[in-house]
Amino acid sequence: AKKLDKRLSGAKLKQISIIQWWYDRIKSRDYNQIVSMKESTARNIDELKLQFFDVIKNTIKRQFDTNINKDTGEKETVFVLKMRDFGDLERAIKLMLLLAGEATDIHSVKIEVVETIIQNVINVVSLHIKDPKVLADIALGLKGIERS
Repeated sequence: AKKLDKRLSGAKLKQISIIQWWYDRIKSRDYNQIVSMKESTARNIDELKLQFFDVIKNTIKRQFDTNINKDTGEKETVFVLKMRDFGDLERAIKLMLLLAGEATDIHSVKIEVVETIIQNVINVVSLHIKDPKVLADIALGLKGIERS
């Protein structure tokens, strides 16, 4: 009976170790597949970004014409803005504002206007109030900040 128990326990151990080996093998395969997919996805995204970059670059290049100056005979590169509809005009204006460092959406513009008004009020109040603590309290109150 003891020999039979030893053989069974040995067979069970062998079975458990085979199960563990398969589990480890599957886990390792899954991990390698995930790593491979991540690398492939990153590579595909980088390639897609490069394709978009080329499309945008070529689109920008098409917006420029090369003319020859009649007086000097020199080549001049001229930006030609081709508008198809009002949306093109709107985008061009937003691009101009963005390149100039200005806000391009109404919410930002409203915030800038409010901040400018608050600063102007603080400047006017500072002409009449000379106590720096009182002036600081007024400024913080106008900006909606509580003093601690």
